[in-house]
Amino acid sequence: MANKLRLFALVFAAAILLTACGKRDETAASNDSIESAEEALLKLPTEDIGSASALVGDCLWINVFMDNEQCPWDAESKAAVKEMVTDAGNYITKQGKTYGAEVRFEYKWSDSEGSYPIPHYANGATFAVDTFKNSGYGGYDGYVNALLEGTEYGNYFLMFHFNCHGRSFSVPCDTAVGEDSDYYSEFCVAFYSGKEDGDYFACPAAYAHEVLHCFGAVDINEERLDSELNALAEEHFPDDIMRAVPENIENGSIGVLSASLIGWENSVPEGLKELLKN
Repeated sequence: MANKLRLFALVFAAAILLTACGKRDETAASNDSIESAEEALLKLPTEDIGSASALVGDCLWINVFMDNEQCPWDAESKAAVKEMVTDAGNYITKQGKTYGAEVRFEYKWSDSEGSYPIPHYANGATFAVDTFKNSGYGGYDGYVNALLEGTEYGNYFLMFHFNCHGRSFSVPCDTAVGEDSDYYSEFCVAFYSGKEDGDYFACPAAYAHEVLHCFGAVDINEERLDSELNALAEEHFPDDIMRAVPENIENGSIGVLSASLIGWENSVPEGLKELLKN
């Protein structure tokens, strides 16, 4: 797999679960100049290191219900997560069509073996390495390969699910270490909880937000940007789920900036490139 450095720096990202409704972005530019999304995969400014390449074609979404003694899983909670994950995947597929990009998700579900500590977004980068370094899998990538059961799948990512309240986050591969990276399989940590538990709660848009991070999208939310860039983002992408994550995913959009980073668009409009320097 090619291991070129990303064209844009990625940051750890947490889902900011807001419930404000807004008008959907219907101004997304088409991808007419590209013969097909699959053929254009390496021509676009998406991340190109690790397991999650451009968000086009066949993508495997690996889900693992992580057991923890303080917050075990039950059948009802698992069913709710599966429904929201599927809704998120269907939404991304539908949004992709507006850019001429074909996205096909396949879902794989597993239960963890044993109990695992609950990670925190502040130290999420070390979660995969620390959790599996002393396991029989030989590290994180060995664990993922075991989940893949030896099959070849060139475009995939993993989502760890915990049945408790928390701030979800994503950990793309670390391009700074290149070939020496401890893992090449992008992953997210998703917390399942209801609105009554606090500021962060599970909804399809939260899952979609983290998936887009794995494929190269960056946060353009208010806490990440200064006042000038916030004004720019608010003008062009008020509904982008990389800016604000609505309770109802249909109230969100995937704007041209995010679409460019995940491989759906040819380029970012010149006046918006300042948003990528954070």
